[in-house]
Amino acid sequence: MKGRTEMTFLRDNLEEQIGCYRQLNELEKDKQDALINNDSRSIDRILSQEEIIIRRRNQLEADRVQWAASFTPWEAGQVSGHPEIVDLKNCLGQELEELQNLNQINSQLISSQLAYINYSVQSVAGDTKPMYGSPGTLNKPQRDAGVSRGFVDWNA
Repeated sequence: MKGRTEMTFLRDNLEEQIGCYRQLNELEKDKQDALINNDSRSIDRILSQEEIIIRRRNQLEADRVQWAASFTPWEAGQVSGHPEIVDLKNCLGQELEELQNLNQINSQLISSQLAYINYSVQSVAGDTKPMYGSPGTLNKPQRDAGVSRGFVDWNA
């Protein structure tokens, strides 16, 4: 193995990436609250913060990939199999899984808000139909000659 400094670099890099994902997870939770409260100013602020963290995380990953390229396959296996690194990888995986779950929930909230906005616009335009069908389902807008009359593309 190339030495302790390489292990330290990888450990520090992974720990900082984990920190980035933890920050992103907290921001996703804040974004949920902002979406529920329809607080567009908070959403804008959160998106700006997310962008900064994502840029930092991308740089960390690029550094890690460049660093890993300097190792032979055997050396890389020795480093990646080290118990401390395995623990960090597992922690990173947990943070990524939480972020994915939060993103799914936020996507559903955004979709619900878009459906409501579409319904509201159609109401103002005088083109209203019940928004909800059977319990728990949304009515999709009718199509004229294959073209949706709504603002939301339900096929996307």
